[in-house]
Amino acid sequence: MYFKLARNSVKRSFKDYLIYFLTLSFAVCIFYSFNSLEAQQAVLDMNQSSLDYLKRIAGIISIISVGVSFILGGLILYANNFLIKKRKKELGIYMTLGMKRRKISYILVVETFLIGCLSLGIGLILGIVVSQGSSKLIAELFNVDQSSYRFVISYAAMLKTCLYFGMIFISVILFNHIIVSKVKLIDLLNAAKKNEVLKIKHVSVSIVIFLVAAGVLAYAYQTVIHVGFDPTQSPFIFSLILGVIGTLLLFFGLGGFILYVLQKNRSFYLNKLNIFVLRQIHNKINTNFISVTMISLMLFITMLSLFVVLNYKANLDQSAKGLAPFAASASTGYIEKYAEIPNIQAAMAQLNVHFDNNEKYVFFNMYFLDAKLKTLTGSYLDEARNKDDIMLNRDITVVKLSDYNRIRALKAHNPIQLTDSEVLVVSNYGMFSEGFKRFLKNEKTLVLKQMNFRVVNQEAVAENILNTPDDPMFLYFIVPDRYTEGLSLSARGLDIEPQGEITKQFKAKYTDLFNTSFTRFGEIRGFTDEQSQMLIYGVSIFLTFLGVYIGLVFLLASAVVLALQQLVEANESVERYRMLRKIGATEGMINQTIFRQTFLYFFLPFVVAVMHSIVGVKVMNDFFEFHNRSAMSSSAAMLAFIVVIVYGGYFYTTYSGYKSIVKS
Repeated sequence: MYFKLARNSVKRSFKDYLIYFLTLSFAVCIFYSFNSLEAQQAVLDMNQSSLDYLKRIAGIISIISVGVSFILGGLILYANNFLIKKRKKELGIYMTLGMKRRKISYILVVETFLIGCLSLGIGLILGIVVSQGSSKLIAELFNVDQSSYRFVISYAAMLKTCLYFGMIFISVILFNHIIVSKVKLIDLLNAAKKNEVLKIKHVSVSIVIFLVAAGVLAYAYQTVIHVGFDPTQSPFIFSLILGVIGTLLLFFGLGGFILYVLQKNRSFYLNKLNIFVLRQIHNKINTNFISVTMISLMLFITMLSLFVVLNYKANLDQSAKGLAPFAASASTGYIEKYAEIPNIQAAMAQLNVHFDNNEKYVFFNMYFLDAKLKTLTGSYLDEARNKDDIMLNRDITVVKLSDYNRIRALKAHNPIQLTDSEVLVVSNYGMFSEGFKRFLKNEKTLVLKQMNFRVVNQEAVAENILNTPDDPMFLYFIVPDRYTEGLSLSARGLDIEPQGEITKQFKAKYTDLFNTSFTRFGEIRGFTDEQSQMLIYGVSIFLTFLGVYIGLVFLLASAVVLALQQLVEANESVERYRMLRKIGATEGMINQTIFRQTFLYFFLPFVVAVMHSIVGVKVMNDFFEFHNRSAMSSSAAMLAFIVVIVYGGYFYTTYSGYKSIVKS
């Protein structure tokens, strides 16, 4: 009998709270998908460097999943609390009929078990399906050629998902047992008659709090924009704390402020059922201001993380072109003028490392030019770039034309020709700055060492003569050979390109040489193309996975909490809507009232989150621009579309559920 009661209760809950079950299933889906990274099909086609890096990402995601499980656990407990609150009268009737508390606890245990099994089952099926598609994302991020496909299931991720969510539902069972064991019968029977207690009863107090909140947020915005993204600075931390406090105060006083403003417009306030809508919104925000604040902050984190990481990756793809043009490359790096420079060729001879017959290579030199980049381009650079003194005050490097043509020959490129008075500008700045582009476009000639040279290109040649994944701020002037006479040596370089396929033996040979053997010779550094890709894209890939993971979890958590609050309120407001019908309100007016109320409850925290995000994006964009990146790109519209669709989907589902409950 008790099992039948529990089963029927689950059926009723499933019908009334479909959004709750779907959200739990989606949470399981997301959890499984991100914890099954290593098992994806794309892993089978990865090189060893990419595979090792993905394993590290998977390890970090696994650790982060512990925190995510607490977020999801809190969400489930929060939702369960609303469900128990809705059923308090039902539980009171069970006790009135003589049912023991332990039997009621047993019913709740069975219900939780059934709900858990259903959510886990649906979520794991969705997760397995979604994870097959996520291999495509992994392949694109790691530049993996996915030539074949195989259906993959990660049993380790499945076990971890079942374990974590099993622990969450055990917590729910204990929570329900505590409620049943301590609650009084009179409270259960009268639960539906209890109204929420307003935190602020006087509208004038709400107005003052709202104005104070607006001032606090304005000061926080101004401070963080002025300081920029710098967690080491106390004003930055202070501005974040003020932002949280300001948001809390904003929602604390928002309901009363809106009510006061709209009451002044009597034609609007007294029109149809607007009084009812405004009173409902005022009471709901006033009593739930803490949860609404948390939802708004989570939405802010969601929007900012998704926007920044995906835009950063898109811009990195553009600005990183040419940073790793060769299969293997080594150089002495940037060394101070007149310092001793290691000889790469001599070091390889000492190590008894020889080139294979199918390996083409070029040893070459680079020279100091007695001119700073800032001297040549300073008048064209913006203020932020002029602050980057480390890069701008470097001496410009020149390379012999003959060496440059030998380097081009490695990639089967045609040689270039320069007269004695011409210079070619080669740069891997990528999207460095508009000022640098203006410099090349406007400066037709350069004075180098008391000689006039004509710049043969109006745009920097977007290539590099070395693999430089960890230092993209290079600029080379290609000059006639005779011009380098008398110049100080700045660095030595080596480029290697095999003829035909790059074999595993080639990769292993030079990976070991660069990572182990060359460390004996001071400043010699080397990178294979695989190592370069990981250095260039590694942080971006990790941030993409992390941002999408946390962003989706927070977005789901925010939407479902709002939805559950509205659906539970619908159950508590059934009598109110019956009274509206009795006094003549039409079904259309009631549906319009429900729409407005639900829309405002979803819209207000979303708008505040958007306000925060606009400031956050500006701060992050300034930070990335200063570091040769930009957080702005055309994908901003796409990201906004995704957030609006997901959030709007939850809004519409909640609106439909609200109407269904009120009509019953």
